[in-house]
Amino acid sequence: MGEMFSDCLPNVIKIKFATVGPENVDSIITKIQKSELQIMNTLSNKIQTTIESSNTHYYMQNQNQNNKIIRKWCRNHKTTTNDTSD
Repeated sequence: MGEMFSDCLPNVIKIKFATVGPENVDSIITKIQKSELQIMNTLSNKIQTTIESSNTHYYMQNQNQNNKIIRKWCRNHKTTTNDTSD
């Protein structure tokens, strides 16, 4: 049975295949693939959350900077603005 395993397989998988028998190999591979998919989804979610968090922080910094610039501009131009509504 040892000759049917590739040397690149981890030992734990080789042992699992040997103990359950070759008829269950497909179900083991399916379980491994599901686990890998779950791990990848978890990592993707963490990366996405980190990116969103970073973008929110960056956006807030930009928004605060914009607000300061607008307030400063308004203060500087308040006296030169003419109200023509009369």
